[in-house]
Amino acid sequence: RPRLCPPSAVIHRRPHSRLTSLLPFMSLLASMMVCSFSPEDRQRHLMIAVSAVGLAVLCSMDLSQLLFAAMGAATYTLYQAANKTMYRVRRVTPPRSPPAPPSKFAQCSADKDPRRPKASGGSRPLPETPPQPTRQPMKQPSSKPVAAPVFAAVGFDAQVGELLADLAVTAQSERILRDIVQAIERLVHPVLPEAKVVSFVNADLASGAAFRVAVPEVDIVICASPRSLTRLSSASSGQDAGHIKDSRKLVKSALRMCTDRLIHSGRFRFRRSAFRNDEPKVTLLASPDCVGGGGEAVPIEVSVNSAAPGFNSALLAECGLIDPRARGLALLVRRWAKDRGACHVAKGHLPPYAWTLLSIWFLQVGCEEGPLLPPVSEFEMSSSLVASAPKTHGGAPCAWKPPGDKAKRTVGELFKEFVRFYNTRFDFQRDSVSVWTGLPGAPRARSASSRWIEDPFDRQSDVCESLTEAGMAHLKEELARADALSDAGASLAELLEPWSPPESCGGGSSGGASSEG
Repeated sequence: RPRLCPPSAVIHRRPHSRLTSLLPFMSLLASMMVCSFSPEDRQRHLMIAVSAVGLAVLCSMDLSQLLFAAMGAATYTLYQAANKTMYRVRRVTPPRSPPAPPSKFAQCSADKDPRRPKASGGSRPLPETPPQPTRQPMKQPSSKPVAAPVFAAVGFDAQVGELLADLAVTAQSERILRDIVQAIERLVHPVLPEAKVVSFVNADLASGAAFRVAVPEVDIVICASPRSLTRLSSASSGQDAGHIKDSRKLVKSALRMCTDRLIHSGRFRFRRSAFRNDEPKVTLLASPDCVGGGGEAVPIEVSVNSAAPGFNSALLAECGLIDPRARGLALLVRRWAKDRGACHVAKGHLPPYAWTLLSIWFLQVGCEEGPLLPPVSEFEMSSSLVASAPKTHGGAPCAWKPPGDKAKRTVGELFKEFVRFYNTRFDFQRDSVSVWTGLPGAPRARSASSRWIEDPFDRQSDVCESLTEAGMAHLKEELARADALSDAGASLAELLEPWSPPESCGGGSSGGASSEG
């Protein structure tokens, strides 16, 4: 017969069974509470939780269930601690850049500051930390190294002719450029319905060279009225932008919005931006899908209401009409400066537009054959782009006459004279360049500037503002190198050998450049 339990015993075991069944959940809840507190309060709340668990132990007499609950709580605590260690993000502090040297105004203000610590035994302040030297770029391995160009022609002049023929824009490049312009128009018109997209190309897209992404051959200019830019800025910020008087802010805002639309479409990739320049620009890569589905990505420079690409194209076109050698020399100088890394604005070099002006001014005042070009003020088309521009300089008529047909120098010979002129006869610290007047030693509009290249379309603008001391040193080094190679009878391939930073502080500076720069 089964053993019967008295009713009093059953009634006595009911509270014990309820507490035993709740014990695991109480222990689990206590462990979760401990893990959820911050490290500062965890110690204090841990004692409270341990006391609560101890009280539950005293009320429970089932030791097996108590051990099971404790093991579960310990396992859960270890699991949570492991997860926090696994997913903890280690914050890396970037290295601090050396402080910039104080200006004269800041130095004078610091000397008068009574809170500034004084040197013992005198009234003069403590000496400042000397500025750190500028770090020179070092050579890095490239996935797409570019070798020196190879020419089938023999002789320097013949190689120059072959290069200029390769730089001529082909029908395929014009078709690719037309596809890029149409794609940009479709993406920009929803935000700027009245905008017009204009393209300028300086060389054939298939003429590969070093720094093809750093200095693209294609300029895309989105032309929009100030009213359209103001309306776009108001729509993007949600505030009235009519009070903004600085046109550069409107241009930057419009360029950012257009760039976002181009990148989000998937047909363009972002490469770099230059918003600190007088004319903000963005470098993009047009994907092969955007140019017909074949070939490589095409680097382009996109800007809003930028005038320099149009001015550069107008000057080259009219120089070619006056003397075809002038346009050929400007294209050759641009290609040389690009291959030798001397026209990358982001690195503190002269922009390509400045090299065009240097080429024109050399043909006006420095050519041994005589002036091959008149002042830009006498250009029939380019001078009309400047409002209220006088046709004469200082009240005297222009005395330029076209050179004769005898003893004409080739483009290759003009290039050798170009590098010799700027290497030996031109003083970058004192002389100035003014293609508008076309006169040697033209007076500077601003005496405070130590180097100045005048923009013929805005004579108060400094084209070489981006040039730094390191960029000037590199420019002089490349001019001396080209002059020495020309005197030694080197080939054009040696002159156009792609430049690359030295591998060490004492290394050389030639060879192995990247196609992307």
